[in-house]
Amino acid sequence: YYITNNLSPMSEKIAIVGSGLIGRSWAVLFARGGYRVVLYDVKAELMTQAMEVVETQLKSLHESNLLLGRDPAECLSRVSTSDSLPSAVEGALLLQECVPEDVDLKRKVFLELDSMVSDTTILSSSTSCIVPSKFTETLAHRSNCIVCHPVNPPHYCPAVEIIPAPWTSDLVKEKTIGVMKQIGMKPVVAKKECDGSS
Repeated sequence: YYITNNLSPMSEKIAIVGSGLIGRSWAVLFARGGYRVVLYDVKAELMTQAMEVVETQLKSLHESNLLLGRDPAECLSRVSTSDSLPSAVEGALLLQECVPEDVDLKRKVFLELDSMVSDTTILSSSTSCIVPSKFTETLAHRSNCIVCHPVNPPHYCPAVEIIPAPWTSDLVKEKTIGVMKQIGMKPVVAKKECDGSS
C-alpha cells in the first residue's frame, strides 16, 4: 500500500452514487484516506445496509493493520448518507459513480450529475467494461470525466485502473491520481481508453 503522510482528517468531500458492493468499498477507502464521504442511493434500505458493512470493513482493516494508522471509529464518523442527490454531490471534490453496468443507465446518471456538479468536480465511474466516451461525450463537464476501476476486493487489493476519456483534461487525470494515492491505492494509468481494457 501507498502510505500517506497526511493522517489528519480533511475537509474535502467525496460523493458516492450507488451503495452496493463497490460503493461500500469506495466509502471505506475514501474514509480511510481522510476524506468526508457521502453515500447516495435511490433505495434508503441499501444505504442503511451500506453503513453497517462500512463499519464492519473498517474494523476488519484495522485488525489487519490496513487502516493506514487511522482509528476505525474516526473513519466511520466521516461517512454519512443522503437521500438527496443534489445535496450529496454539492461541493464534492470527486464523485464516484457505482451504478450497475448498463450504458444507458450510466448516460442517464451522468447527464443528471452534469447539471449538479461544479466546474471542478471530478466525475469518476467505477465501470469495469464500458469505456467513458460511451456515456460522457455530450456532457458540459466531459473534460472532468474519468474511470477509476478498482480490483476486487479494493480494500485488500490496492490496484486501481485509471482510464481517461478522449476529452479528459490532464489536470483531472493528475488530480485523480493524487486522490487515489491519498487513499492508499496504487494507480495503473491507461494512456487512452480501449474496448475491453477497462
